[in-house]
Amino acid sequence: MLTRRHALLALSAASCAPKPDNMKAIAERYVKLILGIGHHDPNYVDAYYGPAEWKPAKQPLEQLATEASALLDAIGGQIGGDTYRQNYLLVQTRAAGGRIRMLRGETFSFDKEAQMLYEVDPPVVSRAELETSRAAVEKALPGPGTLEDRYAKFDARFAVPAAKVDQTFKAAIAEARARTKKWIPTLAANESFDVEYVKGKSWSAYNWYKGNARSLIQVNVDLPIGIDRILHLACHEGYPGHHVYNALLEARLVNELSWSEYSVYPLYSPQSLIAEGTADYGASLVISGDDRLKVKREVLFKAAGLDPALA
Repeated sequence: MLTRRHALLALSAASCAPKPDNMKAIAERYVKLILGIGHHDPNYVDAYYGPAEWKPAKQPLEQLATEASALLDAIGGQIGGDTYRQNYLLVQTRAAGGRIRMLRGETFSFDKEAQMLYEVDPPVVSRAELETSRAAVEKALPGPGTLEDRYAKFDARFAVPAAKVDQTFKAAIAEARARTKKWIPTLAANESFDVEYVKGKSWSAYNWYKGNARSLIQVNVDLPIGIDRILHLACHEGYPGHHVYNALLEARLVNELSWSEYSVYPLYSPQSLIAEGTADYGASLVISGDDRLKVKREVLFKAAGLDPALA
């Protein structure tokens, strides 16, 4: 027989028990919040390959701000579960709230914006450090005229002719991919990307991740592209950079663990700090030192029709 005392004990135990894991619903709310902000900022959603039915109708920024605040409370209220996942959603949602504030007209200092959107404090570079770097370049490129003119003249020697950009870029991609596959053999068998050459952009190249281990990489050909830049872009945008990073997130976190929050990528967020950092570091990691010089001399200079002796 259930006595009054037993009932009170049961209610007390229930109130102290961990809350049910609502992370699946929270992740869906997060995705919809990011997509909602995208209605007000066309550059905000860098990639989305989740359910089409999650794409919301346009909502006022005030309503999105309220949802961002409520979502932070919901994430913080979870007990148990995966702390890494909760922390990721917390910092990403905080950044989303910051972006909403900016879209509503608030302005911030550079340092405050960096902390608010990317959870980072920008390093301080002294004037003396900059002067030291400039002096090193001056020493390497002596001669008449300004340093800027001398550097431009030097750099022009390695510019890839417009008619050779495509084959040189694809040669760089092949080298980067072969080396990346040695270290990351678990890449999906169907992973690939298309390359387009564009003009009138503010960036030199961009990776648009489409889902299902596929990307579109666009290269801006408005300005001459040097051999070193082509190799860097192939690694940074492709292997082992953005394309590989996104393909691995999709395979492991979205497909295997069903963490749907990773199916959307907000550009102005802490995730971008990681994405850009890993892409830059990966570029120097996969092809470095003597190997980098060898690839330039034996593969890229030939593809570009340039004298390998210049390498």
